[in-house]
Amino acid sequence: MSASSERTTAERITLLASLLILVGILALATWANMRTGDAPPTIQVEAHLEDVRETDSGFYLPITITNTGGLTAQDVTVTGELDTGEEQPETADITITFLAGGEEESAEMVFTTDPNDGEFTVGATSYLNP
Repeated sequence: MSASSERTTAERITLLASLLILVGILALATWANMRTGDAPPTIQVEAHLEDVRETDSGFYLPITITNTGGLTAQDVTVTGELDTGEEQPETADITITFLAGGEEESAEMVFTTDPNDGEFTVGATSYLNP
């Protein structure tokens, strides 16, 4: 072999680094697919009533929305309803554009009345299959 056809140390290091990156990406993609699978979206919503905060504009209720399925859900709509027994129940809606399988999002719903002062229900009401 002539000297011009041999690989330099820099070329070997670059090739090795490229191969390691490629193997890492493939391993990550395989792991993500095994973790979430191809189950349809299942949306779970958890309200954190103990963390309600009051401001001049209302009561802010933190919620956590989780897609425990494997497939992505698009335009996930979450509705919270607060029934204090007076007048009509107060509602708040949140829409999340995309919620991938296994992904979790945090959000806050805003009410004029403290959610701890009535019966509060929350849940996903719809989503699209992308």
